[in-house]
Amino acid sequence: YKQSKDRVLGILDFLVSRSNIQMSVEIKKSIKYYEELSLSITDCLLLSYAEGKRIASFDEGLLKTKGAKSFWVNNKRSVRK
Repeated sequence: YKQSKDRVLGILDFLVSRSNIQMSVEIKKSIKYYEELSLSITDCLLLSYAEGKRIASFDEGLLKTKGAKSFWVNNKRSVRK
């Protein structure tokens, strides 16, 4: 918490490099998103795990990201039927 993006990426890169630590494809994608996008690591995890599915979020930055699909209809935040 309250760590710089560079520090977090350094730690994540170290963990990925370890042969005794296994990470899912989604976690690895999340790290790549975090490197490339201006999103929090949490949003990157959500984006990765929700790939191809709709995301119920009010985070405009997340929902504007390529590949993100909003759960809310027409950006009016009404529940999709």
